[in-house]
Amino acid sequence: MNQFTEVLKIVGAVLGLLAFVWNVWTFLRSYLVLGLELRKPDVGDVIVKMTVANSGVTSKVISYAALLVSPENLSLADAVGNLLGQASLGPPASRNQPNALTRLFRGGGDKRRCSQGCILIPLKELFNEQAMVGPGESISHACSLHASGLMPNTTYIVRFLVFVSYVRIFIRWRFTTDALRISPSETVN
Repeated sequence: MNQFTEVLKIVGAVLGLLAFVWNVWTFLRSYLVLGLELRKPDVGDVIVKMTVANSGVTSKVISYAALLVSPENLSLADAVGNLLGQASLGPPASRNQPNALTRLFRGGGDKRRCSQGCILIPLKELFNEQAMVGPGESISHACSLHASGLMPNTTYIVRFLVFVSYVRIFIRWRFTTDALRISPSETVN
């Protein structure tokens, strides 16, 4: 019985140490907290406000950030495929969400793109000028979303995408979404 107790102590100590190391690792590598708010004034363009907060204890560098606007019936991978061109995504089996988003990040998405009802708006202010988010820091950015190119009576999903890369090898991406509906009375150019 004494040996059994000693083995339990050793196993418990090893498991406790592993749990501690895991918690420290996740605390240091915590994700950014994203916020997205759409304000639709009575007249004029939709105002989009994005917030990035770092709740961790280490600074995070934003490698890429963008708004992706697409009809709600399109999946994220299909919307990215429309913007990059379906041929660049390869065969249908490889068109899953992480691969499509990684191609968007690596595809130099620093220019505004519109294709097949999808719009990509790079947020250069977040990944060029204000790329680092310090511990406990929260940064925000606002821009307008023009109704041109958006169809009336259609609900659009607005995704705020943020990519954080570590040593340019490992890429973490996160997004948050909101919805927008264009009424028939709004002027569409």
